[in-house]
Amino acid sequence: MLKYLLAAITSLIVTTAYADVTYNKDTHTVSISGYTTHEQSAKLYHILKENEVAVAILSGPGGDYYAGLKMGDMLAYEGLTTVVRENTTCVSACAFMALAGEKIIVDGEVMFHVPYFMSFPTNVTILKLAQKFGEGYIDMVTYLIKRGSSTDFARQLMTQTSNCKFIVVENGEAMMDITSAASPTATVYYKYLNKNKCK
Repeated sequence: MLKYLLAAITSLIVTTAYADVTYNKDTHTVSISGYTTHEQSAKLYHILKENEVAVAILSGPGGDYYAGLKMGDMLAYEGLTTVVRENTTCVSACAFMALAGEKIIVDGEVMFHVPYFMSFPTNVTILKLAQKFGEGYIDMVTYLIKRGSSTDFARQLMTQTSNCKFIVVENGEAMMDITSAASPTATVYYKYLNKNKCK
């Protein structure tokens, strides 16, 4: 019994650390940090429902892709400014969230890559595997289009990135370009090289 109680407490501590969402009523700012999770999404929903929020400060190493898209939709609905502070990174699912800002301020690093899935059930067919990835890619393109991005940025993510290789954006101008680009060559982000984190 003690073993199960300790496991539950440890799980709660880990989940809390990974799902850090806080609200500052004086500055009307929500801060979202740590691994992107559905617990974060639930916390963010309640904060946005119960408070007046103007700014979302984002940082984190990535996490659940669909939780990131869901939180991005929430932030976009509220018309918030998204901020990635100096000396912080906003990776993967966090990067998609950052695109949701009506205004985007970046002094740190925003790192994009194509969605991927860390695990699959056993005995899955190649067709089912391909369908799962295809569904994830279509959901990414749909989300990017909702944020104002061209399909060219989605194409860059699918052809030039992986779970190791990223397109890195280091300023708000480039992030705003992503949300309003008619073509990849017309944008600042096109000049950024991929960053490989697995070397």
